[in-house]
Parts: sequence; structure tokens; C-alpha cells
Amino acid sequence: MKIVVGLLVLISVLLAGCGGGGSSGGGGSTNADPQGIWSMKNSSGGPAVNLAILENGETWGIFFTAGKVGGAYYGTTTVSGSNASTTLTEFDFGIRTLPPATISGAITPKSSLTLSGSSGSATFTYNSAYDNPAISTAIAGRWSIAGQNFSSGTIGPLSINVDSAGAFTVNETNCSIRGNIVPRPGGKSIYNVAVSFTGAGCGSDIALSGVGTVDTSVSPNQFTSIVANPAKTGGVFFSGVKQ
Repeated sequence: MKIVVGLLVLISVLLAGCGGGGSSGGGGSTNADPQGIWSMKNSSGGPAVNLAILENGETWGIFFTAGKVGGAYYGTTTVSGSNASTTLTEFDFGIRTLPPATISGAITPKSSLTLSGSSGSATFTYNSAYDNPAISTAIAGRWSIAGQNFSSGTIGPLSINVDSAGAFTVNETNCSIRGNIVPRPGGKSIYNVAVSFTGAGCGSDIALSGVGTVDTSVSPNQFTSIVANPAKTGGVFFSGVKQ
């Protein structure tokens, strides 16, 4: 995986249980909480990998190649004491899907996460923006959105209007795109995202779900999302700006 092979690159945060919080079995020790948005920067200082670990251990991510998003990750993270183990499937846009691989290492909650494999290690830092609650008013409005399929092809750019309930509809030629973007329960900066494509012009009818974030620290605000099919074998990376 690119996380550990030569530390080349990384990608924003659905299904195994995590080891965060609570007490472990008979020893009574507390497992570290791994949830958060975690970033690994490249040598030029920019982000090379962004991972979002949710409260249930579900892990989403994107990686960057030459400053551009090169693909996505999906998997799970578990914790035993202060040791984290993350199993991820890597999707290189337009190239290939790699089999799941597991990397592991030490975690200091809300500070640092070091994950290592046979080819090297990568240290991630915690992004405190994760603790800023997602709110409906931040996502409501008009957005210019473009997408990249995990396997091939692009989507958009599209102009979408997200209403106060987080719903949107886009009607293209023989293709209807409907979705919802709503704050995820738990008071963190992650949104639940659901998108469906219906009609012959879409290629095939498909329903995707995943997570997204809104960066309100920049103007115009920026939206980033990863959604995948139920089997987590394919999906779409979306990004856009508020108009």
C-alpha cells in the first residue's frame, strides 16, 4: 500500500467495531480512542494521506499523488491498549484495486498515530477540526461538485442545491442523481452522505453511501466526500466549492 511502500502518499471519514474508549477484558486497562481526522504530510509539507477514523472504527481515506487526489481507502481500525491496527483496501483511480492490507502501530489519542508495515512506517497527526460539530447550515446551499470514479471516469462538474434537510437532486440526460448530506450523530465534523444514480444515462442504477466533510475555514467553503457501494468494492470521490 502507498501508506507504507516508500511513504509515497496517502484519502475526510462505516463497519467493524473499534477498540476506542471503554475497558478491555479482565485486565481493566483502557483502550485508546482512535477516532479523528488524521493527516500524513509529504516532504513538501502538503497532505499526502488523510484518514477519517469514525467512532465505530470504520475508516475512510484519500491519498495524493503530485498534489492531486490519486485514490481512496476504505477499511476498519481496532485498538488494543495504545496499539492501533488498521486494515484498508486501496482504490487507485483508473488503475486498480489492491487487496486489503493491515498496518499497525502506536496511537496517542488526539495527537499522533504511527502505522507500520513490512515496507516502512508513516506518522499521522490529529486534525482538531474533527471536534467541530458538523451542522446542517454549513452544507445547505449551492455547490459546484465534481467526482472521480474509483475505477475509471469522471462525474461533473455538477451544480447542486442542498436544502435545509440535506437533500439534493440533479437531473442529467437520462440520469437522475439524488442524495442526502446530513451531520453524523456524535457531534464531530463528519457528515453521512448517500447518493443514488438512476437511469440509462448513468451507466447503471447504483446506490452509494459514505462520509464527507465541509471546510468552513476557507472561502469559498470546500466539500470533500467518499462514497462506496454496499460491498465496498467501488465508489466515487467527490469534491467541490460553495457558490
